[in-house]
Amino acid sequence: MHRFAAGVLLVASVQLSAPSALADDPAAAQALFADARKLMSAGKFEDACPKLEESQRLSPATGTKFNLADCYQHTGRLASAWAAFLSVAASAKNANQGAREKAARWWCRTLRKRPASW
Repeated sequence: MHRFAAGVLLVASVQLSAPSALADDPAAAQALFADARKLMSAGKFEDACPKLEESQRLSPATGTKFNLADCYQHTGRLASAWAAFLSVAASAKNANQGAREKAARWWCRTLRKRPASW
C-alpha cells in the first residue's frame, strides 16, 4: 500500500510542476509571437490572438501583451483590449517605457469612447 501512495504522490507532483516548467519557454514564445505578427500583418487577427495568448503564457512580456491588446481590439473584444492596454500602461510605467505607456493609455482612452458595434 505504501508503494501505491508513493507512486500517486510522485505522479501528482510531476503533474503539478509541469505547467510551471512549460510556462517559461522564451524560444517557443518568440516563435509564436513572430507567427502572430505575420498573421496580424495579413489581417488574420482571429488566428493571431491565440498565438499571442500562448506566447504571453509561455514568456510574459509587455510587448507581447501590447500586441495581444491590439489583436483583441481588431477582433471586437473591446473590454479585453482595454484591460490589456491598461495592464501594458502600468507595466510600461514601472519599466520607464514612456512611449509604450503613452501609446497604451491613448488606446485605453480611444477604446472607452468607442461604441461596442464599431
